[in-house]
Formats: sequence, structure tokens, C-alpha cells
Amino acid sequence: MFARQESLGALNLYATAPDAFAPESEILADLLSQHAAVALVGVTREQRLHEALRSRDVIGQAKGILMHRDRLTAQRLSSAERSCVPGPPAAMA
Repeated sequence: MFARQESLGALNLYATAPDAFAPESEILADLLSQHAAVALVGVTREQRLHEALRSRDVIGQAKGILMHRDRLTAQRLSSAERSCVPGPPAAMA
């Protein structure tokens, strides 16, 4: 199963006799695997979005605690955050 060039798994079909599947059955199995891949991508994207929202909430709570504890304005906190973020690596001479 592929979605956007990424392998997400495999759909395995088994039979008790050789050549048990007609070409039409193989086409239907391929379509089923494509639909399953799209569904998996959608679920994965939704899970990541929910996790990002949870993380954002935790970060917001931490900011509120810091602002209260250190009596910071939102602007001062933002400036402090920027000073903590590392810049790009220095170019080697």
C-alpha cells in the first residue's frame, strides 16, 4: 500500500490453489489497498494534529506560569524565547 511514494504496508491475499485469483480480483485488491493507504494517511495526519494541539496547550500553560512567576509581559516573554533559540550554525572559515 502506497501513498505519496511512501510504503504503508502490504495487502496479502492467500488461496489454497494456484491461480485462484482472476485478473479482475487482482485489480479490486489493488484498489482496496489504495483506499486503505489513503485512510491510513488521513488517520495519521489527524493523530499528529491532535498531538500538536495538546503540545501547544502545554506550551501555553508553561508560558502563563513563567509570566506569572517572573512578572513578564507577553512581549518580554517573547523576547526571552527568541534569545533562547539557537541560530544557524556558524560558517567555517
